[in-house]
Amino acid sequence: MNCPVCSAQSTVIGEAVDFVSSKLVGISWCPHCDLKFAPIERTREIYDELYSSGKLGYHHDKTKDNLSLRKLINKDVSFTAVYDNLPDSKHLDILDVGCSYGYLTNALRKLGHNAKGIDVSAQAIDYSRKIYGDFFETKEVESVKGSFDMIIAIELIEHLTDPLKFVKKCAELLKPGGKLIITTPNKDFYSRKTVWMTNPPPVHNYWFGGRTMEVMAKSAGLKMELLPHHKYLMRYDNQNLLVNWIRYRNQKQGIFSLKPSTAKRGFIKTVLRSIVLSKPVKGVSNFLFSLRPVTRTLAVMMTKT
Repeated sequence: MNCPVCSAQSTVIGEAVDFVSSKLVGISWCPHCDLKFAPIERTREIYDELYSSGKLGYHHDKTKDNLSLRKLINKDVSFTAVYDNLPDSKHLDILDVGCSYGYLTNALRKLGHNAKGIDVSAQAIDYSRKIYGDFFETKEVESVKGSFDMIIAIELIEHLTDPLKFVKKCAELLKPGGKLIITTPNKDFYSRKTVWMTNPPPVHNYWFGGRTMEVMAKSAGLKMELLPHHKYLMRYDNQNLLVNWIRYRNQKQGIFSLKPSTAKRGFIKTVLRSIVLSKPVKGVSNFLFSLRPVTRTLAVMMTKT
């Protein structure tokens, strides 16, 4: 099978459980651009089901309704990639692709930006229009017209059928100097032996690392830079990043846990956790981690020059 990003010959390296059929499907790896991917059979039709059922964490979170961007960051650190790249004074034309229930689009409009949101889930868009106004549409980026200073794709690109086509379309929609901001689960956090440590296909069809993003950006004529997601976590989240990296990077296969565990911690685990998260230990650990930072979320910015 040829790689859907660079067309090089890929190799099947393992299997993952299909979310819909519960059958095993092959996971392929491209040695040229380092992409890992599953067979692409269906995508769009499952999202209304996911939003309505709340499975895998795809549910409406009322606590995010009508929040400012700063308060949204306290609930999802990934939004810092957007916040840190907004100008202090200029108001931007912004397209929020995969806007879900409109939390980010609404927060950007509160800051004075001309933000619009699109999503393939009619259910999510209907809710967004009802709560926030006529700034949302049920559509894919391929049918969008106009030009934008910023296009946002937070935890979206892994769901798509053709990520390279998406990046190229965004490049067409960007104004000169415009920016495409992407976050996605980060393959580079884990050992190269890890087969698939992200949501099951066809919920997630792709698992990206920095190399794949570079290849897509170059193909679309964009200049790419990695954004410092580890700094976002240090700023807003109570984590010992070095301990997390040691704990998780050698896992071979699985999915992210999108809901907090309800299991009670024993006394020893509670004590160890308090030590690991204490300011002195966490400070030293996070400093050491920052010498070679890589987190479970990959954040990149592609700029149209």
